[in-house]
Amino acid sequence: MGRIEIRGRIDRDSQMHGLRTVTCEPDGTCTHETPADYAPNSRQWVAFRLTDISFVMHRKGWHVAGALMERWFAGRAYAMNVDEKEKKTPYPADLTETQLVKFAWALKFPEVAAAYQALIRPDKLLSPLARSVLLKKLVKNGFFQPALLPERQTAMQNAPALHAQWQFQYIKVNDGLSSQAKHYAGGMDDLFAALGSFALYAAPARVQVEPQTDGSARIRIPAVAIYICDTYDFIDKQYLGHWNRHDLRLSLSDPRPGLPQLRT
Repeated sequence: MGRIEIRGRIDRDSQMHGLRTVTCEPDGTCTHETPADYAPNSRQWVAFRLTDISFVMHRKGWHVAGALMERWFAGRAYAMNVDEKEKKTPYPADLTETQLVKFAWALKFPEVAAAYQALIRPDKLLSPLARSVLLKKLVKNGFFQPALLPERQTAMQNAPALHAQWQFQYIKVNDGLSSQAKHYAGGMDDLFAALGSFALYAAPARVQVEPQTDGSARIRIPAVAIYICDTYDFIDKQYLGHWNRHDLRLSLSDPRPGLPQLRT
């Protein structure tokens, strides 16, 4: 074993206390040298970058949130507009993510499970307004044309197209000040870090149209798709917390006008 020289920093409580060189001899004795210009009472702060947040998320076990942020940074630069956020206009296909968020994962969170059960109730899923929207979708997509087959699939294999063409009902999750305040006041988890406020949507996965002798048609929907659709954006001003390389702290004790007064 020969002479070993290690150059590095002494890291203590997120502060960098200068460069030191540690030298170890073959007999196991080690000495260190400190640069002459090192001031022991000075503080050299470590730069924490926005791109470091995903590492903190993974460290806290928020793996979906971390993966989504990494996906966002890995994509090309793009400025989403309000119409795209409100899903009034199509969004670029290369910036649409359909694999990272799994519905089975989301259902593990109580607020999603409760919203799902509320959405599939017949009085919610097939409310008069929802029926009216669905009928308009059927007409718009040509399901009453004479040459129509008795049964047709919707765009089930293409989630963005299914949402754009067939979505007829939804229910919000983590929406409203009280729900968000609960998370900001200490209940932050992978779901809220990944999606914040979002919604569960419903769209027909399969439609059966049965022509009747009087010229009318009977419509059956054997399968309905329930899914999550959300935008990952930072349009307008949003409070995202105070982050360092170890953890997240939330403090709205002195927020901008109109924000709730919260402390953690």
